[in-house]
Amino acid sequence: QTLSPHIDYPGLARWTLRDHWKTSDDAQQSAFLSALQKHVMKTYASALTLDESMRLNLDQDVKPGKRLIQVTGRLEGADKGRTNVLFRLVGMDGSWQIFDVGIHGISIAKTLRADIEAVAANGGIDAATAALESGSFQLLSQR
Repeated sequence: QTLSPHIDYPGLARWTLRDHWKTSDDAQQSAFLSALQKHVMKTYASALTLDESMRLNLDQDVKPGKRLIQVTGRLEGADKGRTNVLFRLVGMDGSWQIFDVGIHGISIAKTLRADIEAVAANGGIDAATAALESGSFQLLSQR
């Protein structure tokens, strides 16, 4: 919930669906966006679960690009060891929004895109929305 207002859901929706986004109507886009938001929050919550002993330590080095910056860090905990984390943020309207989180070298956005592309290729945006709503995509922690 802390991350949700800082995630670029519309950008992620367009990127994951590619041409299916462009050919869909406003109602389909709205339904997909809502399902995507719920799915992403479950995924991020599962992948970034922190207990009281865990801390997120962000590096001071920021790797800037034209519209994208990367911020690296580690989740560290007494019993959990270290997990490398990479945040990819995109510049929007004078602020930065999270576009992707990489955990253990696995991009949540790229994984999501591959899952959605496979479903949308056969059934379009409506099938992708239904798959997100049904929870049929595996969460990152279950792969």
